[in-house]
Amino acid sequence: MKPGDNHHKNNYRIDHDEHNLALLTQQKQLTEEKYFFLLDNINQGFCIIELIWNDREVPIDYRFIQVNKAFERQTGIKNAVGRTMKEIEPSHEEHWFQIYGEIAKSRKARHFEAQAELLIGGWYEVDAFPMEHDTNKVAILFNDISERKRAEKLTKEFTLQLEREVKEQTAALKESQDLLRATLNSSKNITQVLQAIRDEEGMIVDFRYVFSNKLGERIFGHIAGTNISSYANHLDLFDRYSRIVETGKDSTFEQPLSINGTLRWYDMTLIKLNDGLVVKGLDITERKEAEINLRKSNQLLQSIFDTSLIGMSVLEAIRDDSGRVTDFRIKIVSKELERETKRSDLEGKLYLQEYPGIKKVGIFDMMLRVIESGKPEQMEYLYTYDGFHKWFSCMFVKMDDSLVATNLDITERKIAEEKIKEDDALLRGIAEAAPDMVYVIDIRSMQMVYGNNKLAKLLNRSLNDIKEMGAELFDQIIYADDRAKFDNNIDALRQTTKDDEIKELVYRLVDGYGRLHWIQTRRTVFKRDSDGRPTHIIGISLDITEQVYLQKKNLQLRLERNELEKKQQREIFMATLNAQEEERRRIAENLHNGLGQLLYSVKLNLEQLNPKLENDPAIHFNSLKQAERLLTEAIRESRRISHELMPAILEDFGLQAAIEDICEQFNKTIDFNCQFQGLDRKLDKHIEIAVYRMVQELIINIIKHARATRASILITLNGDIISISIEDNGVGFREVSPKRGIGLGTIQNKVKLLNGTVDIKSTKGNGTKIHIHFPYKKGKS
Repeated sequence: MKPGDNHHKNNYRIDHDEHNLALLTQQKQLTEEKYFFLLDNINQGFCIIELIWNDREVPIDYRFIQVNKAFERQTGIKNAVGRTMKEIEPSHEEHWFQIYGEIAKSRKARHFEAQAELLIGGWYEVDAFPMEHDTNKVAILFNDISERKRAEKLTKEFTLQLEREVKEQTAALKESQDLLRATLNSSKNITQVLQAIRDEEGMIVDFRYVFSNKLGERIFGHIAGTNISSYANHLDLFDRYSRIVETGKDSTFEQPLSINGTLRWYDMTLIKLNDGLVVKGLDITERKEAEINLRKSNQLLQSIFDTSLIGMSVLEAIRDDSGRVTDFRIKIVSKELERETKRSDLEGKLYLQEYPGIKKVGIFDMMLRVIESGKPEQMEYLYTYDGFHKWFSCMFVKMDDSLVATNLDITERKIAEEKIKEDDALLRGIAEAAPDMVYVIDIRSMQMVYGNNKLAKLLNRSLNDIKEMGAELFDQIIYADDRAKFDNNIDALRQTTKDDEIKELVYRLVDGYGRLHWIQTRRTVFKRDSDGRPTHIIGISLDITEQVYLQKKNLQLRLERNELEKKQQREIFMATLNAQEEERRRIAENLHNGLGQLLYSVKLNLEQLNPKLENDPAIHFNSLKQAERLLTEAIRESRRISHELMPAILEDFGLQAAIEDICEQFNKTIDFNCQFQGLDRKLDKHIEIAVYRMVQELIINIIKHARATRASILITLNGDIISISIEDNGVGFREVSPKRGIGLGTIQNKVKLLNGTVDIKSTKGNGTKIHIHFPYKKGKS
């Protein structure tokens, strides 16, 4: 070996040892990290304590060296490391120090349960073991088993109590077995006792009835000694009974049972007894019937809610710990309210939470007042929150610690009221702007409760004075002679049963200046009481004083006009008589001068034919010829005169043919051009005669006075108007004078009677134009 070899070996060992030490250190660090990670993630509390001894080597305290995360959760101690137990809890139980001291001295691990009343008020289950290299340190794993210990204690106490009761009851039962059985059998309660049947592994597989009182036997039959597996509903019974025996928790439920065909309700109670249970059934039929009736009442109430046209709800007060109402829970909601809110899920919801807008409009404050004072309140409000924009009328009534709420949508009524206000303002404006007097009278007190300014102006009083005068107003303003009919008109309105019946009256009143006025009024019932009797009337009056005076003046004018018309009729009558006399005179002259002279000449010629005279036959022949000629002329003259009186051609062929015949007769002296338009139909007889006579008279006037050579006649019927136009080229005249001739005056009177007009235009040397127009309606003219 070379001198330097040992040196290299020693260096290698040192390096190798250092490397191994580093590996060990790293491995230990990893192990400790895993150890601490494990301790921090277990549910058990963990700690390492260092015991503190007195001079006699008795443990009197310990200090916490290390704890895990579950330590604080299990003990409630925070920041324990470095502190002693007595610093944390000075009155900590001594047995903890003694147990941990024995483990440290004996170097033996121990599992135990101990009480820590002052620390947690309960018990710990502890696994403690000494630290391997330190005699003063102990590692501890523990769990809080307070609940389990309390349950065990209660179970033990209950078991002891039950055992005592069983012993006592057993002793009592032995002494009064017959009495107890008689009591159970006479009871209206079902009483049954069942015993659990277990398999070899201790699992419950069935139950056996070991006792049943007579009521139980009457309902279920003789079941003592039978197993529940022999019944159809054994699966339900088995599960329910098993839970009672295994958990020890009582069970109470309600069950309907049919007894002798009658359905009765029982309150069933299951109680664990040893390794079995007791079944008790209390007859609650009356209570259930009451509940059913109550439910029916609630259903009836709900039906009333649901059939009501008003939104209704029941709201239960929600209070905080201090008793202050914070909200209301919606318990019942009517169908109408569901329809109004468009919500069917309101039951169970909080009113204020669902509709926060009730605070802003004051509804919630009113609800609080009602729930505290017990006095019902109501209000109308405009709700413009939570998707609404409507008017509502609500009312709240207290019921126990709840409110019965009614909500009615009055939007239409409010709109109508606003419309009424607008209409009222409009009507008042109309009443004030109207030319008539408008008023309202309370016919119970005869007080005028309303009048417009037109009435106030007429009476020269303010509207307020008019109201305050009451019935005295009418005593002052109604003219005495008209008061009776004024009162009768009011009485007639008091008796009317129809609102639209109108009573009219004309009476006189005295205005505020003492002047008399004629008033025309129309009145109707404006308002009635609850029995339908009229209480107010509304009237519209018109001052017709000027009209009355005008009517009187018109009457006077009519009388004057009648006198004038009578005078005119007398003149027409006289003119007609004169015309008739003139016509008769003319006819008489024609008969005397014409027909009479001819007939006289015939008579003279016929006298020459006296057979007693022996005259020359030629003379007789000439006389006969002369007589024949004269008779022919007489016949012609007779036809002319009769034609003037009543032409037969008018009767036979109508107006146009008759007038053409006149023109043809006089064409020998004057050239007459006759034209007709629209006369292709027959007119009323008196119209045809009137037209014929007027044309005949005008033609005769032309022949007698005009000295004309030509004349034209145009007669037209255009719609309902008859026109006669006659023109000539005669000498004419300066003006038309009533005294000019009877013929023209007769024509004017006839035209006037026919409601027509006569237009005469004539100048000296330039002929005459006469135009006649009058209306014609067949059968009515």
